[in-house]
Amino acid sequence: MKNTTFYISLFFLISSYIYGQKKDKSIGQNLIILKSYSLKKSLTNIYEIYSVKKIETIFGKPLRIKKEQVVDTYGEEPWTIIIYNGLKIELTGDYISDITISNNDWSINTIKLSNSLTDISKKLKKIKKTKKNYILYEIPNFEGVFFVNTDLKGKVKSIGISLN
Repeated sequence: MKNTTFYISLFFLISSYIYGQKKDKSIGQNLIILKSYSLKKSLTNIYEIYSVKKIETIFGKPLRIKKEQVVDTYGEEPWTIIIYNGLKIELTGDYISDITISNNDWSINTIKLSNSLTDISKKLKKIKKTKKNYILYEIPNFEGVFFVNTDLKGKVKSIGISLN
């Protein structure tokens, strides 16, 4: 009886370890980090639930907050846009749906506004270029796209992510 209890305990210990490893690995593959260099703060996983208050706790008071005023008749979650200097975070309900960076104080993973298109192309796989000077890139194991907005000369104006 003692041996059976020991093996059952060992089984659960190993199973929980393996389950924990798989869980950590999948989170790591989908990890998108938004970093502020001046504040020395980071938002480490955009798949978490974020309220305006939680984002304010991380990055401080935003310059502006825009909220949807009309109730959606189709049952869609209300949107909120949080604006900081050089950063726009769009929430749909309590989930981040878009992040746009327009100055060098911010980065997504290791990509900053000062990176050239060549640098970005070395880090991410290009999907396509659109007509309005947007280039879309694939982020492995990410349910969305990384985008780059350029001026007519090809200089990077803004970067960001958009979740599907």
